[in-house]
Amino acid sequence: MRKGQKHTEETKQKMSIAQKGKPKKKGKLRKIRVLSEKHRQKIGLANKGKKRTPEMVRKMIENMPDRSGKNHPMYGKCGINSPNYGKRLSAEHKKKIGTGNKGKVISFEQRKKISENHADVSGELNPNWNGGFVV
Repeated sequence: MRKGQKHTEETKQKMSIAQKGKPKKKGKLRKIRVLSEKHRQKIGLANKGKKRTPEMVRKMIENMPDRSGKNHPMYGKCGINSPNYGKRLSAEHKKKIGTGNKGKVISFEQRKKISENHADVSGELNPNWNGGFVV
């Protein structure tokens, strides 16, 4: 398909039918292998009861990728880049968040940090500042 050309409706239908029932691929190089339920049970039985030595556990931990800070896949994804951007929370979910936060006490040091971080947009520096008048 050349740049500027478009698929006909008939071609789009054929492509759609060809893709029906196939798992969606994420990324160009990632191959998705769908295992049958029987196969998954076999793998589970083979791994059941296996004991890992402390050395094996240590090696596994060493080989784990560092997922903190800038290496975390969600690092810097806030606002419009967040996968939850624009999604509305249900009333039940909001209630759960509220009960989870209830009774939390913010330390003096933490309050000071929050205050310092918001100093550049407080009072007259806030873009919504209207001379102290409520509109």
